[in-house]
Amino acid sequence: MNKELAVESLSAVKEVFDRKDVSFWLDHGTLLGAVRSGEILHWDSDVDLGAWYKSPFHFTTTFDEFKKLGFNVVLNPEQGVVTMWKGDCNINLTLYRRRGSYAWTTWIPERKSKLRRILQRGMNISNLRTYAMKENVATGKSKHFLSMLPSALKQQLTDVSWIALHSFGYMVPVVIPAHYFENLSTINFYGMQFRVPSDVEKYLEYRYGADWRTPNKNWVYYRDDGAVNRNWDTRDFGT
Repeated sequence: MNKELAVESLSAVKEVFDRKDVSFWLDHGTLLGAVRSGEILHWDSDVDLGAWYKSPFHFTTTFDEFKKLGFNVVLNPEQGVVTMWKGDCNINLTLYRRRGSYAWTTWIPERKSKLRRILQRGMNISNLRTYAMKENVATGKSKHFLSMLPSALKQQLTDVSWIALHSFGYMVPVVIPAHYFENLSTINFYGMQFRVPSDVEKYLEYRYGADWRTPNKNWVYYRDDGAVNRNWDTRDFGT
C-alpha cells in the first residue's frame, strides 16, 4: 500500500465523514501504528476505521461525495462493513453491533473453499455500491440483473447465506467490551485529530496482547486477535 496515498485518502474520508456528521474512530492496525509509532504500519495493506452500527444506510449519504473524489464504495449492511478504495488503498470501516455490554462484528477470512465463495456472494447480494471508475461489461450486466430482483428475495438470499456461513464455521466473531467505544479519546495522526477507543493502551493490549508495542509481521488477524470469540452466536442481532 502506498503510504502517501493512504494518508491522502484517510484525510479525504475524514473530511467527508466530519461534514456528514459520521462519528468514527481509528481501529485495528491503523490504530496500532498511530499509537505505537505515529504512522501507518509499513507492512499494512489497508486503513482501518470503526463506528457503531446504528443504521448502516446512513453512510449512503456520503456516496456521491466519495464518488466525486474518485472513490469506489461498497456497503455490506449485513456484515456491517463499508469499504472505500482509490488506487491501491482500501479503507475499511467496521460497523460494530451492540449486545449487552459488548460490541461485536464478524470477519470472513479468505479460504480456498468454493462453498465459502458461493455463500459470501449470496450474502453480498444486498450490498450497496457506487463506482467512480467505469464499470466493465460483466460488472454492468451483473448490477443490472441484481437490480431486477425483488428486495425481499435479495434479503432472503442474504439471510440464508449469513446463517450458512455461521453454521459452516466460515465466520470469525470479534467481541469487545463496549466501554472501549464509549467516551472516545483523541489522538494526533499526520497532523489531524482522530477519535480512538478510550483507555487506548488497554484496548490494544486486549486486541494484540501485552507485547503490542513489539512489531510482529507474522500476526494473523483471525487467529491471533484477542477479541476473537468462536462461541459468540452471530445469528443473534439482538441487543
